[in-house]
Amino acid sequence: MLNNNFFRLKEIVKNVESFDLGKNLIILNNEKKILLYEEDRFSKILFQLNTNCHFKSFNEKIVISDNSKEIENYVVSIVTGEIIVDLNDLESSFVNLEGDSKLKTIKLKNKNLTLYDFESLKTVTKIDGEYSTINFISNNVIYLNPRRSQLITKFDILLNTFIWQTSLESYGTIRKILGVCGENLWLTTSDKTEHSFSNKLLALSIETGTVLYVIDNDYTFDANWVQLLEKEEKIVSIKGSSNQSTYLYEYCGKTGTELRIQTIFSLENYGLSIICAKVVENRVYFTATDHTQIVANHVGVMDLETLEVVWFEKVSPGNLKLEPPQVGAGKIYVLGAEGTLHIYEREM
Repeated sequence: MLNNNFFRLKEIVKNVESFDLGKNLIILNNEKKILLYEEDRFSKILFQLNTNCHFKSFNEKIVISDNSKEIENYVVSIVTGEIIVDLNDLESSFVNLEGDSKLKTIKLKNKNLTLYDFESLKTVTKIDGEYSTINFISNNVIYLNPRRSQLITKFDILLNTFIWQTSLESYGTIRKILGVCGENLWLTTSDKTEHSFSNKLLALSIETGTVLYVIDNDYTFDANWVQLLEKEEKIVSIKGSSNQSTYLYEYCGKTGTELRIQTIFSLENYGLSIICAKVVENRVYFTATDHTQIVANHVGVMDLETLEVVWFEKVSPGNLKLEPPQVGAGKIYVLGAEGTLHIYEREM
């Protein structure tokens, strides 16, 4: 049932370039300052940069990866704002900040990889060879995509050795590694030819690297809209289409079995079509368009099981960035392309 008071607009923060949710809200503003936001106010400037950067917070630390012409990578204390570790001493060229693991890969200037623990601030191991930024770390294993290849490799961190390597050439280029469910490693691929473009969803055996399941139907999978729900053991994809409908695709993460493929009619009742979505604890947090604009101009919440819209609100101005809402501590965060961060708070 729709509840217009489920969330309310709590605050609007302007001049935001990007943000991250850790223990606190951390914002990079248009003046290239990384700001700590506590108790609904800016409390301090953590760091000043000269160029754009990527960053991610871990407890009381923030990792800053500036990959401009003058490469600068740091670990900064959220408490003091001081540099704890200068990653440039490792000859770093790129820090991969994807995923929730405390272990991250750092690409070195000599093209090799270092696996780094951002909790203990120590190097775990070094991996020789050139690799893309696509990787996934799980249970002391890292799955890697060698650079300029359609291969995927399993590397055992504790044994410091490669376990297997599989070619996915017949399925296309690896787009994203979604994660592990049971004995399956799930990932998406894309295959582009002169006359067609197709995406596939694959499951590989974590033991042997053998391709077990291939999901390839009329729907075009996109890595941005496919999510592995580890607890629920499901693969979920929710995406709007050019015919103004939104579709749910749901598969069993253990067997690859189709669970649900259906149109989400509750969205059509309100004239909405989802642009980006993220599932958190059986709720779908989404941005959507009402088709007065090509881009998203609404934010909302939907129940994953019933597919009923719980709440939505038009965002003014619209033109939301092409990314799912961020959710944390009873709040929803959506960022507009012009740099306006809208913060919605759940009503008690």
